[in-house]
Amino acid sequence: VVRQGARQRNDSGGGGEAASYVFVSDLGFRHSLGDVPAVSMNALGWSASEAASVPRAWGELIPPGSEMSPKAAATSVGIK
Repeated sequence: VVRQGARQRNDSGGGGEAASYVFVSDLGFRHSLGDVPAVSMNALGWSASEAASVPRAWGELIPPGSEMSPKAAATSVGIK
């Protein structure tokens, strides 16, 4: 069950890195969407256009939570 929260796009700030997407939960944790965020967002019914854009440094102030990806979900129930 995905609780309330926000999709967030962490911008690189011009350092040449691609933007990364995370989910910020209502519990105050930043959850990675895995190696291929588009797959995770699609599985959750989200689109990249729904993500709020924030500087990467701001996003990193939020403590990390568990990964939210199909691979992480499968691993958590013992599927390899």
